Amino acid sequence: CTNEAEFNVFLMKIADEITKEEVAKMKFLCSHLRRPLEAIEEPVEFVNFLRRRGIISPGDVGYLIGLLDNSGNTRLADMIRDLPSRYFLVKLCSTQPGDS
Repeated sequence: CTNEAEFNVFLMKIADEITKEEVAKMKFLCSHLRRPLEAIEEPVEFVNFLRRRGIISPGDVGYLIGLLDNSGNTRLADMIRDLPSRYFLVKLCSTQPGDS
């Protein structure tokens, strides 16, 4: 995305595609963040948390893609990967969520 507002709209669209069951799986994958994630139940809260913590940003959604892949939502992860680079820059990481 080219700016913060577009990125926030993008995140809202992504959150609309994530189920509560997938949020629970993604929270489990974020074991190093488990305590601050305990109260989060809604997908929009989860992606907003990742955003506020600087885990994802307009130039780096690799962690979110990894979470989606590993929670079983490969369709959504692939959709993000397939976005044209002029709309979204994705820094793909070779590490899995939770790796340090």
